[in-house]
Amino acid sequence: MIKKKWNIPLLILACSIGMCLFLISAQPVRNSPPRIKVGARAPEFRLLDDSIQPVVLSEELKKGPVVLSFYIFDFTEGCHRQMDEYENLESRYTSLGLQVYGVSVDSPFSHQAWKKYEKIKLTLLSDFNKEASKSYGAYFEKLDEWKGVSRRALFLIGKDGRIKYAWVSPNSRQLPDLNPLIKVLDQLSTQKDLVSRGVKPRKK
Repeated sequence: MIKKKWNIPLLILACSIGMCLFLISAQPVRNSPPRIKVGARAPEFRLLDDSIQPVVLSEELKKGPVVLSFYIFDFTEGCHRQMDEYENLESRYTSLGLQVYGVSVDSPFSHQAWKKYEKIKLTLLSDFNKEASKSYGAYFEKLDEWKGVSRRALFLIGKDGRIKYAWVSPNSRQLPDLNPLIKVLDQLSTQKDLVSRGVKPRKK
């Protein structure tokens, strides 16, 4: 019987390469765009809503701050829960003129059907060409069997066009926490109330 002689250094090198390839292939997201930081100017967009009407960010900011809630797909339980959490935000901050939008890569027609089926009150925007998701860093190049879908993310854009709050989910399962967003909205509401009464807010 002939005994095989193993080249130990080559074996270690091969195992190391194999482990690196395994770790790379196990990553759920590749080449994800960088996050937009608080204080940065929000990327402009023009998207169709669920009534197939264009929504332009710069025009909406003339009315008040804008919240963008990116989500993965219509007709999914997690995304439905995500939309439900935001339905009372607009009425809670009417003094700010706040507008809240859900955004995904689904078509406006899918948005229409999902809103009707789930009785969703929130306005949904179609990022069908995936430009907004990419520019906001809220984008999965590949998620399981799907290529090019929105990542769960939450942005608050002030009337000045600057990002006031930003959160991007590290994975497909984690839902946004509304409490940090509400804290920032409360601060904006307090500042506006002070200005309306002629009181200059203190600078931190």
